[in-house]
Amino acid sequence: MEALGGTIHRRQRIEVIDAHMERDAAALQAELDQLQAEYDQATGEAKVKLLTKIEAAKSRLDAVRSRAKARVEELNRETEARIQAMRDQAAKAVGDAKQRVNQRIEEIKADHGARSEKLQQAWRLTKEAFSGSTTHHG
Repeated sequence: MEALGGTIHRRQRIEVIDAHMERDAAALQAELDQLQAEYDQATGEAKVKLLTKIEAAKSRLDAVRSRAKARVEELNRETEARIQAMRDQAAKAVGDAKQRVNQRIEEIKADHGARSEKLQQAWRLTKEAFSGSTTHHG
């Protein structure tokens, strides 16, 4: 790739997954907003067909929401376990080694905050989509 003049961007697999969930939530929110606008203008059978599409979009959005929530919980468990292991190392370390371990703990916390925020954003988008939908049957 580099030989062809391209640029390679390396990211951890989990960062890609987190960003993908956030994009999915935003895209589904936009789709739901569009369907809602069409529903509000539709009449008769078109309204019934749009309602089916809205329910399907809500179902997909709910799946993204569930995945985001589960991922946040998993991330919290993993991070807490890593931090505890690092604290155990720091308790046994001395001098510069102890300082490096404590610095790594702070880096892990910062990384966790950034990743958690992305997932929280995806979860908020899905929550807003459900609370913002005003479709009424009938």
